[in-house]
Amino acid sequence: MSSIVSYRCLPPKPCTISRGRPCIACSQESEIAQEIFDADGRLHEAAKTFKTILDLYLAVTSNMNEMHSPLILRAPVEIASKIFQFCVSDVGFPRLYHYDRYRRYETATEAACAISAVCRGWRDIAISTPQLWTTIDIAVGSPRLLDHLDTIQAWLSRSKALPLKIELTDSAEENLWYEAESFEIVNFYRNISRIADVLKVHSERWEDLGIYIPSRYLGAFGDIPHVSPVFRSLSLMAMDDIDHDMARFRLTNFRPCKVKLHSVSTDFLGLDWTGVTQADVGSLSVRSYVRVLQRASNLRQCELSSLEFAPGPQGQIAVENIVHPALEDFDFSHPDPTLVQRDPSLQTFFGHISCPALKKFRFGDYVLPVDTISSFFARSSCQLAELRLSSCRLYDRSFQDLLSQLPSLVLLDISSSGDDYSPELLFRSLSRIEKVAGSNGLEATPMCHSFLPNLRTLSYTANPQLPFPWVSFSDVFGPRHAWRNPLYRPLHCLHIFFPATRLDPPVKMDIDVLPTLLALKEVGIDLQVRLAGQDILQAREG
Repeated sequence: MSSIVSYRCLPPKPCTISRGRPCIACSQESEIAQEIFDADGRLHEAAKTFKTILDLYLAVTSNMNEMHSPLILRAPVEIASKIFQFCVSDVGFPRLYHYDRYRRYETATEAACAISAVCRGWRDIAISTPQLWTTIDIAVGSPRLLDHLDTIQAWLSRSKALPLKIELTDSAEENLWYEAESFEIVNFYRNISRIADVLKVHSERWEDLGIYIPSRYLGAFGDIPHVSPVFRSLSLMAMDDIDHDMARFRLTNFRPCKVKLHSVSTDFLGLDWTGVTQADVGSLSVRSYVRVLQRASNLRQCELSSLEFAPGPQGQIAVENIVHPALEDFDFSHPDPTLVQRDPSLQTFFGHISCPALKKFRFGDYVLPVDTISSFFARSSCQLAELRLSSCRLYDRSFQDLLSQLPSLVLLDISSSGDDYSPELLFRSLSRIEKVAGSNGLEATPMCHSFLPNLRTLSYTANPQLPFPWVSFSDVFGPRHAWRNPLYRPLHCLHIFFPATRLDPPVKMDIDVLPTLLALKEVGIDLQVRLAGQDILQAREG
């Protein structure tokens, strides 16, 4: 009998107010209490019966699965184990880009559980295959987190001595992210500390660590005592205001090669940054961005996003000039289009760094600060090969001057932010061929294009609200006899995109340029004009 039923339905002591006999209410209460006792007994028996039937069903299912999969059980254990390993796909960790909070390791974790649940034979093989248990995903925001403590310990022990991929997230209900009462925060903090203690026992085997919880809980991990020699990547995303308690979380002397930090200060972690080659840092101050470049001297790929605005004197930072010798791929983006005017620390940041090895640069979600970026490129003296501008506000003449300083450019991808920028000046500059006077009075001879002479790929996302300069666009490749001529520009890929929505007017093409565009495609030039994902030139050909 359940404790609730036995406590609330104790047989009452009958009253004697009705001539020494119980009253009607007491009599009814006694009868109903007896019915509850009887029903509770029947439920208890039904629960026992249900468990017996369920155990029988699981046993029959196990036997059935064993009979249906004779090949695995007849194969040598080593081969069956290898097959199981192929079933648990390695999806990579951490994803520096295109982050999906709850789906990354679900496949690997669920696959290991599913394989071990088929039958007793499969379970024995799975448990003896440590490669199946090297990835563990724990929802530390679950109210019943400690109920799974034994399962977590067993999971870790099955992985033997192999490197571990660990991901800690909130629960599906996002209990940690909602504002909770103080006692709830204390309980969650205590539970996370218990899990952290279990994981820290295996810290020498950590290979990939991802933590996606509010910063106020990061302090529950404390100082990690044992450095992992196989540590490869770290991903910390708090997505809230930085809490002072997170300073207790330290990964002293851990040396990852990939780092992703969002709303997590770089000051307290104690990382060894010398091995970092990829970094994704967001929702931090310019000062933190500068420190990343200073510490990560071997950084090859860097993404900085969501710059925290510091008003007034706090926005002014004094930094030394930084020459980063290794950075090749640099991505900077921010969703605030007015920040470039409001915060001089952006100019300070780009005004004090130079990257001579820079090959790829992306700038997004901003009014493009042409003077600042132009100075940055000139100071870097880099051979920039790729420039991508995403949702940037552009201005014809200043943008043209910036491109003129980049003769090494091979790829140019432009997506304006719906302003009044027109690419006509860009197309005219691309089609222009200059001539120089020959020496000793010789006749002037044509030379290769002086504007972006090495450009091979151009992508442009047009504003459907503005008329498109079709004539200058069709002249980019020059006269017909120059097409595919090695003496002319090597441009062979030109894509124009028109985003199509119900609010946009229809795209109008100058019919006179259509034969030229189709002829360019016929000679093998990758020319596309895409509307709503479809190449309208290809459709016209068909």
